Amino acid sequence: MSAVLLSACGNSSTAKDGSVVGRLVISPPMGAIHQTNGTVTLERNASAHTNVTVNVGDSGRFAVRVAPGSWTVTGRSPTFGGGQYVCVTGGSVVVTSNHRVSVTVTCEEK
Repeated sequence: MSAVLLSACGNSSTAKDGSVVGRLVISPPMGAIHQTNGTVTLERNASAHTNVTVNVGDSGRFAVRVAPGSWTVTGRSPTFGGGQYVCVTGGSVVVTSNHRVSVTVTCEEK
């Protein structure tokens, strides 16, 4: 199942864009990490109201093209607190033109 790709503010992607690829996972306190469905949101750090939301299927994998810059990536999953809790990464990701950045968005069960 593939992820739905959306571009910031409804603009189509340009040759200057980079891409963020990754997976949305649940990390239980005891047990194996596993992929999950839900949404992943990228918010541009230096620009208010610039965000991109990607629907993630059961594979947990997603891909999206965004403008170069620093982005905060978070997620939510209906199987993690009914989608009420935020899933996080280790920090912001920096996207550069025509390059791909990989990230894991983790829903950490305690």
